[in-house]
Order: sequence, then C-alpha cells, then structure tokens
Amino acid sequence: MSTFLEMAERWIRENRPAVEESHPVPTVPADDPAPWGDHFSCWLAEHCTSREGRVDSSAIGCLHVDFCRWAVEHKGVPCVRENFETLLRDAGFRLRDGMASGLVLRTDLAAYRDFAEHTARRRA
Repeated sequence: MSTFLEMAERWIRENRPAVEESHPVPTVPADDPAPWGDHFSCWLAEHCTSREGRVDSSAIGCLHVDFCRWAVEHKGVPCVRENFETLLRDAGFRLRDGMASGLVLRTDLAAYRDFAEHTARRRA
C-alpha cells in the first residue's frame, strides 16, 4: 500500500513538464567583474554616499546584498561577492575586516541622522 507522499511523488514525476535543454542559460565567468561595471557605477551613484576622510564604513556583505537587489530590479544579474569586492577596490575603496572604508548606503546614513536628531530632541 502506497503512502500519500509516494503517490504524490509518482504523480509529480509523471506529470512534470519536460525541461527543454536547447536553451542554455548564459553564464559569466565567476572571476570576471567587468560585466557588472556599468551597473555598479549606477548603483554606487544612486544608493551610496562616499564618506572618504571619515571613519564611516559599511559591511561588504550588506553592500553586496543591496547591489544584487538593485541589479535584479534593473533587469541585471547579481554577481558573486568576490567580483563585488573587486569592483569596490577598483572604485578606490579600501576593504578591511569585512568592511568598505569611506562608503555607506544612503539609507543607512539617513537612518543614523534621523536617530541622532531624535536623540538630540529628546535630550533638549
């Protein structure tokens, strides 16, 4: 006697549409950041603020996630973190201990400023 799970798996195998393999998915070499250069420049201009000369920095992982989300929203393809780090270095940002020095997301800076302003009002 078959269990429900076995029956469901059999039905899925029998009714699954055939996968057409004649259309390969285009790939980009994992060690080539060049295809993301234009998207990176646009993302940097739209989502980031350079804080060069200050102690500000952002976690590379957070920046990478934001960039990948931005790329998908703009019909692009996310890149691997290694390529993203290369793009950051090529743009002149120093990377150390998982942080990108002198670069912050505008949303993070706005949130910090709102918090500082709110705190100052509460103290006054």
